[in-house]
Amino acid sequence: MVRSSITMPKDLPFWEAPAQVERFASLEPDNLLLELLTEHRNTDRLWALDLGCAGGRNTEALVRAGCQTVAIDLSVAMSGTTRDRLAQLGRSRTRPPIVIRSRFDKLPVASGRFDLVVAIGIYIQANSDAELCAGLSETCRVLKPGGRVFVAMWSTQTLPADARRVEGQRFVYASQPGERRCRLNQEELLDLMARTGMFPDRSITTRHPIRDGRPHESLVGVFVKR
Repeated sequence: MVRSSITMPKDLPFWEAPAQVERFASLEPDNLLLELLTEHRNTDRLWALDLGCAGGRNTEALVRAGCQTVAIDLSVAMSGTTRDRLAQLGRSRTRPPIVIRSRFDKLPVASGRFDLVVAIGIYIQANSDAELCAGLSETCRVLKPGGRVFVAMWSTQTLPADARRVEGQRFVYASQPGERRCRLNQEELLDLMARTGMFPDRSITTRHPIRDGRPHESLVGVFVKR
């Protein structure tokens, strides 16, 4: 279980805003996640954790695929929307999906429980190197040996031109006082995952969506716990 009380991040109001909840809930499931699920013959035996579920788009996909699913998000609005969304799917499963409010670096679930962790856009929420590393360690802890984590996160290429490292931090940047953006390049992601006990299951790929009128780079990878 969680070993300390929930600490609220500074940007939590963004995730509670109805417009943001609606926007994230309206997104389609991640295509690469859907492809990853097809690699499992018996998804009804697959325990999956959606880490930072937001509006539940990928949580619903996991449930529809037959996975035994747990979804986690710190936002009251996001986790509530995901819970309502899953309720509409009915209760035909022997183990209904569970939605929990929690931080990603202090997970209230047992060690070695999950075959798959979905971590899309969650590690960039870290406000410090220590928080990032704790989040990765928690992901590794809850994975079964041989379990996999699907990671997608903005790279350092998305940083504004005037962004600089926050003093004392290696992976956290700011372009104005009070701002914090956690970003990694490909080499840093590979190194941090390996240090935590998770290694590439395949080559890292990149996506280049247009955001705010300019292309962004997202790192996408699948890592396995050894």
